[in-house]
Amino acid sequence: MGALIGLLALHIDKAGDLARAIRPFLVRIVRETGETAFLTVRDGMMAQCSDFVESPAEVRLSVQRGSRFALHAGASGQIFLAWMTRRELDV
Repeated sequence: MGALIGLLALHIDKAGDLARAIRPFLVRIVRETGETAFLTVRDGMMAQCSDFVESPAEVRLSVQRGSRFALHAGASGQIFLAWMTRRELDV
C-alpha cells in the first residue's frame, strides 16, 4: 500500500491534478475487475464523485462526475467516516 501511495504522489506532483493523476489507476481497476471504478472526495459530511471509469458490463454502477451523496450512503463514503476523528463527526 505504501508503494502505491508513493507512486500516486509522484503522479500527482507531475500532473498537478488529482483526478487526472488517478485516472490510469481507475482504468486499471476496471480492466482487472470488470467493475466501475470512481474517485470520491470528501466535502464536509458529503462525498463527491470527481472522476470515474465505467465498467464494460451491461449491468453496471452508473455515476456522474460532480454527483454528491451522504457519507453513509456508499462504501467510499463509509471509508471516510471510518477515518474521521470524533471532532469531525460531531459537526
